[in-house]
Amino acid sequence: MATDRPRYTVSVDPELFQRIEDFRFQHRFQTRSRATEELIRKGLEQAEREEKEGGEYPPPIVKPRPAAQPQSGGTPAIRPADTHFAPISVRTAMGAKCATV
Repeated sequence: MATDRPRYTVSVDPELFQRIEDFRFQHRFQTRSRATEELIRKGLEQAEREEKEGGEYPPPIVKPRPAAQPQSGGTPAIRPADTHFAPISVRTAMGAKCATV
């Protein structure tokens, strides 16, 4: 079937491939190409919504805090603030937010 639409190839790992196939059959897309196109469209729309809300896409990488300086006795000073990790957003390969950790 000839088409004037641009084409390209994407390689995915087996787990992502299966997720695309599951989406395809759950939503009754006749072709894998149409299902993949819909997933890309949904991911782009979500990314655009997040950017309009003032967020960054992709989200910035949180840099680790500097190590605590040793106390006079030579042992590191560990304070509760030194062990805190900033929350990060976990996203699917298509960009959809799936959890905050």
